[in-house]
Amino acid sequence: MLILADNGQGKSTLLRSLAMGLCDESSAAALFRELPGEFVRRPKDTPHVPTGNWGEICVDFAHEQDDDPEQLDYYRIRTKIVAGDLFERINQDEHPTPDADGLAGLYELNSSSADAAEKWSANADFPWSKFFVSGYGAGSRTRGTADYRYYLPVDAVYPIFNYSNPLQNPELAMRRLVDAAHKVATAKATQDAPGSTKELHEAYESAILNKVKKPLQTVLDLDDIGQIDIQSNAILVRGAWGTAELGDLGDGYRSTITWILDLFSWWFLYYFAPATHRDEFDAMVIAHWDEFMDEELSGIVIIDEIDQHLHPKWQHSILPNLTRAFPQVQFIATTHSPMTVLGTTEVEPSHRLKLCRLSEQGGAVAADYLDPPTHLRADQVLTHPYFGLLTASDNRLKGDIAEFSILSSKTDLSANEKTKLEALRADLNAALGSEESELEREVRSALKQTLNSRLNSNPAVHFEIQRQLNALFKEGEQ
Repeated sequence: MLILADNGQGKSTLLRSLAMGLCDESSAAALFRELPGEFVRRPKDTPHVPTGNWGEICVDFAHEQDDDPEQLDYYRIRTKIVAGDLFERINQDEHPTPDADGLAGLYELNSSSADAAEKWSANADFPWSKFFVSGYGAGSRTRGTADYRYYLPVDAVYPIFNYSNPLQNPELAMRRLVDAAHKVATAKATQDAPGSTKELHEAYESAILNKVKKPLQTVLDLDDIGQIDIQSNAILVRGAWGTAELGDLGDGYRSTITWILDLFSWWFLYYFAPATHRDEFDAMVIAHWDEFMDEELSGIVIIDEIDQHLHPKWQHSILPNLTRAFPQVQFIATTHSPMTVLGTTEVEPSHRLKLCRLSEQGGAVAADYLDPPTHLRADQVLTHPYFGLLTASDNRLKGDIAEFSILSSKTDLSANEKTKLEALRADLNAALGSEESELEREVRSALKQTLNSRLNSNPAVHFEIQRQLNALFKEGEQ
């Protein structure tokens, strides 16, 4: 899902709500404390939210059964935020009653529909370990210095709430994976003795490095997996500039590599989490390494401003590349870039894509789902309801159009105003192009008559239509 909205219309709040809704109550409460201001909607003309008013985060999700991937189990998490006298509190585990209104709770569902029958589940019985989530904020992706020993959703989504929080150290993340591969190789050599420990170490190390490098190659748009060299003390990338360490790369490469390796590190810690208090992490690694290597990274990844630091060419490919690199991951991201929106046309399978636009409607924020921008250019995406600009032209041209619109709407023009209007008309015709053939003149005349008869007279809109028609005619000639 790719989410579009103007500044201040709730993109980041939506991502943070989703992150809190996928955490247990204590973790959600810890994340909630990072949010400034009031969460529950304040009534109009009141200085504070009345005590007892509440809001709700409702998250539905499906889980494939381990023994039958075609069979899905459905769950719902209702996280309730209630306004108190001095602060708001979070509740996620209340037993429902017949007359309950907006009660929190953890539920099993009998289907995937929004009004599916709910069966209340105790917190201890809820399958918290069955899903994996990680999140990345807009300002936290270029630094990787943190170190974690265990996977907790609250830690994995914390960068969405606190941009100063660093991601995990990418070199450390790779060393952990390689060390784990060596431990498995040593155990295999001891048990089966199929070859020397050194040969097994090299084979297992090569396999885990390829498991990480292949998706990196896809996301980074590199031609060859050999352009990425992951060593014990450095991560190197070879490009047109030569070979450089991760820390020396530009922000786009550095941030993308850092968050992807952070994701792999969380997946590693999540996958081998001890099942009981008697299990050790290394024992889980040795016992389940083969399954780990065969399984695709899967879960929910939340990214605020997914195209931050990326060149327009890379913005265009980031979503299709991510879905190819991680086919079992559900990405939920925000963007301000028309190039990223254009990239949704290449996401496969297309039926899994949701393009969501948030907009103010009636004093609230509503969500509309839009189709991908098939056969549109970037400037057309900007003037489409995706972004809603009147024109994608430069500010001077927009100013001339606005002035022309004002003058042309006046019925009694002075001599100076008439001169100015004609000068603007000439400048705009020159800037927006003129007819180049008799057929084009006839087409423009017919279109102009249609527009004049069916649309309110708005020269600014007409000039923008003229600009787009010019571009269309020129493309047809080519």
